[in-house]
Amino acid sequence: MAFETKTKLKIEKRISELKTIQSDYFKTKKSERPSEGLDTAREELNRLKTILANSYRGRENSQEDTDFVNSTFA
Repeated sequence: MAFETKTKLKIEKRISELKTIQSDYFKTKKSERPSEGLDTAREELNRLKTILANSYRGRENSQEDTDFVNSTFA
């Protein structure tokens, strides 16, 4: 399923937010970093990048990915 431009922009905005979270994460000392913060952000970031790339290339996203986007950006 190809997503509407409005949804693509929301995904791009969330990707930008996640990149900011990653950047802020690395600005803190290792001893002060939350344990799961980076892993969670990376997982969501990678998933959203893949979904968005597939959408721009005209490829079908899996039903699971489509459901994820619809539930996240509804």
